[in-house]
Amino acid sequence: MREGTPCKFLPKKLQHNNILAILLGIYVTSTLLALVTLSHFLNLVINVCGYPLMRRFFCLFSIIILFFTFPFLLNGKDAASQSGTQVAPSVQSPVPELNLTDAEKKWLEAHPVLRVGVDPRWAPIEWRDANGRYQGLSVEYLRSVEKLLGVRLEIVQAEDWHQLIRMAQERKVDMFSCAKETDNRKKFLSFTAPYLNFPSVIFTTGKITFVQDLEQLNNKKVALIDQYPDQEHLKKNYPGISLVPVKYTEEGIEKLHRGEADAFIGNLLTTTRYLSNTGNADVHVAGKVNYDVSLSMAARNDWPELAPLLQKALEAIPSADKEAFLKKWTAVEYVSVGWESRVLKWTLAGLLVGFIFIVQLRILVSRRTADLRKEIDLRKKSEEALKISEEKFSKAFQVSPAIVTLSTQKGVYLDVNETFERRTGYRREDAIGHSHLELGVWDNPEDYANTRKKLDEHGYLRSEECHFRSKTGEKMAGLLSTERIEIGGQTYMLSVVIDVTDRQRLEEQLLQSQKMESVGRLAGGVAHDFNNILSIILGHSDLLLDELPPDSPLREDISEILAAAERAKSLTSQLLAFSRKQVLTTTTFNLDSAIQNVIKMVHRLLGEDIRLVVDCKPGNHLINGDFSQIEQVIVNLCVNARDAMPQGGELTIETDVLLLDENYTQTHPDISPGLHVALSISDDGCGMGEETRRRIFDPFFTTKEKGKGTGLGLAMVYGIIKQHNGSVFVYSEPGEGTTFKIFLPQIPNAETTEVPAPPQEFIQRGNGEAILVVEDDASVRKLTCQVLTHLGYRPHEAANPEDCKRILAKKDSFQLLLTDVIMPDANGPQIQELVKQFRPGIKTVFMSGYTEDVIGHHGVFEKNIHFISKPFNEIALSMKIREALNCEI
Repeated sequence: MREGTPCKFLPKKLQHNNILAILLGIYVTSTLLALVTLSHFLNLVINVCGYPLMRRFFCLFSIIILFFTFPFLLNGKDAASQSGTQVAPSVQSPVPELNLTDAEKKWLEAHPVLRVGVDPRWAPIEWRDANGRYQGLSVEYLRSVEKLLGVRLEIVQAEDWHQLIRMAQERKVDMFSCAKETDNRKKFLSFTAPYLNFPSVIFTTGKITFVQDLEQLNNKKVALIDQYPDQEHLKKNYPGISLVPVKYTEEGIEKLHRGEADAFIGNLLTTTRYLSNTGNADVHVAGKVNYDVSLSMAARNDWPELAPLLQKALEAIPSADKEAFLKKWTAVEYVSVGWESRVLKWTLAGLLVGFIFIVQLRILVSRRTADLRKEIDLRKKSEEALKISEEKFSKAFQVSPAIVTLSTQKGVYLDVNETFERRTGYRREDAIGHSHLELGVWDNPEDYANTRKKLDEHGYLRSEECHFRSKTGEKMAGLLSTERIEIGGQTYMLSVVIDVTDRQRLEEQLLQSQKMESVGRLAGGVAHDFNNILSIILGHSDLLLDELPPDSPLREDISEILAAAERAKSLTSQLLAFSRKQVLTTTTFNLDSAIQNVIKMVHRLLGEDIRLVVDCKPGNHLINGDFSQIEQVIVNLCVNARDAMPQGGELTIETDVLLLDENYTQTHPDISPGLHVALSISDDGCGMGEETRRRIFDPFFTTKEKGKGTGLGLAMVYGIIKQHNGSVFVYSEPGEGTTFKIFLPQIPNAETTEVPAPPQEFIQRGNGEAILVVEDDASVRKLTCQVLTHLGYRPHEAANPEDCKRILAKKDSFQLLLTDVIMPDANGPQIQELVKQFRPGIKTVFMSGYTEDVIGHHGVFEKNIHFISKPFNEIALSMKIREALNCEI
């Protein structure tokens, strides 16, 4: 393309006729002024000279009119045929029916909202105007695709194209309205067939007039937009060109003006539009590159269904609509070069005549012109102030984080903001003209009746708590404020709704957590006192059994006492688990191994009519915790699922690794952000209602028949998971089954600790070792000494620190200290320090009703501490004493 050659694709200000445009404006202006002057002058002649001279002036007037109009009569046909700007009107063709498969329809139902990436600075193909609305050629196609697929396309807000590309890589953008297919982009996007094609051309200033081949630009600095397809093509095929990446077309043109670039390669349509609007007359097209930019719609490639759906929608758009879109946004003009010289010739003549008459007219109109100027200035200021005010209100209305609506007194929407669209799912055009009752946005009609009554009584509403429902059925809690306003003599209602759904959910979670903490604290205290009582019952029962002969009829009665005490011990153990005060022997292990360890037991518990499915996803499933406690959690949840499926069904156990980000943890305050190992146990049983779900982890709450459950199984699950710094959630609906989800903090890849097998239990007797027993409860102290004597040890009892000092002052040799942890005068560690002052090498065993007494960190054990939980039997005590005595300090 040579310099000076008209290009039919360029807007009129760049089609080599900038001078012509200026002269045409002067020509038309002078002609109009001359005609007005003639009319005034004719009146003057009539009044002064009379009719004869008037006829002469009339002839002169006709000649002048013919003089001005003659060139247009000669060239009217040429001008009419060769110039003109076409702007396509909006076309509303009927929406055709797409031939979708059942799978495609189901996929669209599951994805009612698609996030679209639209370049905010690529006019006229696509851009964001000063009011924040998106428009352009590709946006026209988006509107058609939206109607054809029956989904809502939500445009993602971004500052530039580079940010949109990054968001697409992070899966925050589902599709692009317009993108070039490249090897790099195919790593995360799938593309339709191209539906737009625009050439890329070379723009230069006066330094370079014509570029026939890109090889001419070797060793030249060429500006082009960063990350656009041109960059990849030039790097690969023309390494000799020095590329200067820029963010926008404006920056590239500025670098041309400043001499920082010798040429700029850009899209013909978008660049010439910018030059036309800014009047950069010194920038011209110097040549065309040897490739075109074919543009497609693009979709994220992890949704393989989306790109084919977009292709179907593009193919279904009527050809008339496509042609109208193109004409609307790519207006062109043709200019005849020969006509320019004729216009220039007659324009000069018109200027001469116009100048003569303008001098005469100037005196007559000067005064009126001054008055009109003042009126115009005043009107412009008023209009500008009104425009600014309207823009402020419009922007505040649209970008408000709260839902804002304007409606009639009957509730018919006149306008809604973007937050309304986002939260309710109804598009602005769907809401306007319909009332809130027609759309069904009120969750409970009684709420509307009550608020309407208050509005009629007071004339306004202030932060009324109401409940709404979106188009998809999602419920929302909000604070509604309504004010009656007057516009143009009519009364309307301006309503603002502040969404408090998340705040209420967080408040409910906090109250539930506080309630569970209070109940757990109470349960832990009760269990501690109960364990002391059980210690006496179990201990004396064991001693009686040892003393009775094998054929004694009392042995059966004592065995019943022992069995009942063991059940009570199990109950207190569950209470301690719920209150997070159990002993935790923590190790690092793979959660999958805990599942495999109990799978046989679970099979036996479920029976033959329940199918068990185990799905352990690949990944690092290492956690830190008590292996046996996690096993207990799995078993409890499986038993709970079994009871929910009396007629049989399917139980699924799944594990996976999930990254919980800050957005998720903001609505789940019990979880810290980061990588978590997720355990999911699901059944397809009877499910549960909302009220049951809220109380599912409460201790002693059960839906089973009397005598078939204690109501502590799920409470124990809750306590164990909390003690492991995890979280547990339940999802259920009546008749839809139940899913328990557990999140435990992931441990980075590390060596796993082998879980030791439980030792064999048998009585290990002593060899006369001296043991100092410190216990404030006299009954427990006496029983403990009896058991130790029976095991072959020499116990010495003390109730407080003073007793310890008195006994230790006798200089008897003690091999072991057995002490309670919580006592009125001193705790266990203080007693240990006191005894070590007299016997530095003595070994210690702590005993208590719950583990918080030992450390105070929710039962997490310190290393090298020997501890035995109350209540204990003779065998457990003998093994713990022998373990401590044999341990090397």
